[in-house]
This record gives sequence, structure tokens and C-alpha cells, in this order.
Amino acid sequence: KDRGPALRGIFHLVSAPMNLRDFERPLKWSDKEIYHMAQELPLEYTLVFTKTDKVRPVYTQEDRVHPVFTRDNLVERVRSYLPSVNQESVTIIGSSIKTRAGRDHLWKRLWSCVDPENPRWAGYDDILSLRRGLDDLSEQQGSSGVLAMAVELRGDAWEYAVRCLVRLGDLKAAWRLIQDGTSSSLQG
Repeated sequence: KDRGPALRGIFHLVSAPMNLRDFERPLKWSDKEIYHMAQELPLEYTLVFTKTDKVRPVYTQEDRVHPVFTRDNLVERVRSYLPSVNQESVTIIGSSIKTRAGRDHLWKRLWSCVDPENPRWAGYDDILSLRRGLDDLSEQQGSSGVLAMAVELRGDAWEYAVRCLVRLGDLKAAWRLIQDGTSSSLQG
């Protein structure tokens, strides 16, 4: 089966507390080099700042009242630092595991790079909406509804469907799905 290019996007993870100490240069030279190399490729480029919960406001020596850099203006500050060529094609996400900031946005970007043309993912922008859909289906139709949908799913979505079946107490259906999934993955 022709699936297109193997690499569809670049996700460049950068530690926000380490890089944002100098608000005038929010990217290290190595990060800037990666940015320039990525701009030469016809791929989606996502710059992800991690640990944004640890970013503290930065003040200038002249003005100790109004911060020039905060967690809230991170994206705008970094975007203004990037070269103006292809600036619009870069997605910048501030994320934090502790506060869950940027989580949904990051999942949407990851999903868009996985297999955007596959109808299996139609209607689901991210894993969270897929999980909500499976949760709703399990409440409305029980294990038969989840099982019917699960045979079409792959990866994390398939695994969550198995978890839904276990949560519903239908261990036989979950086991059948696991066995079918294992045998079909060995064939494919």
C-alpha cells in the first residue's frame, strides 16, 4: 500500500526555562540551525517549548514593573525572533506536563502528521475527542458499540477501545479484540 512520505512533520522540542533566560534571544544557535534546516524541507514544522510552567517573568533593568517576557507572550516573542521568511508556516506551542498547557494543540499537530488522508481518523481532530467519542459510545451502546468501532481503529485509539471494553467488564470481547489485533498486525 502506498502511504506517501514517511516523514510528514518535524517536532522540535525546546526547554523553555533553559532557552528563555535571555529574552532577546529565545533560541540557542543549535535550535536556530535546526529551524533553518527544517525550513528547507517541505514538511510541517512545530516548535514546542516544554516546561512553560517554570518560565518566570523577565524584566529589563530600566523597567522593573512591566515584564517584557512572560509565559503568556511566549509565542509572540519567539515568533518575532524568528527570521521573517516562512514565519507563518511555523507552529509554536508552549506546553507543560504539570499544567497540561498546550496538550490538546500538540495532539492535534501530531494527529495531522500521522495519517491525515486516512478515513479511519475522519471526525477526530485529536486523541481526546476520540476518547470522548469512545466513552460516549460505551455509555450509549455498551461493549457491542465499542467493539464495532474498535475493529477499525489502530494504535492508541485501538488501545483505548480495549480499555473501554475492560472498564465495561466485557473481558472476553477485549481479549478477542486483542487476539484479532495481534494476528492482523502480524499479517500486515
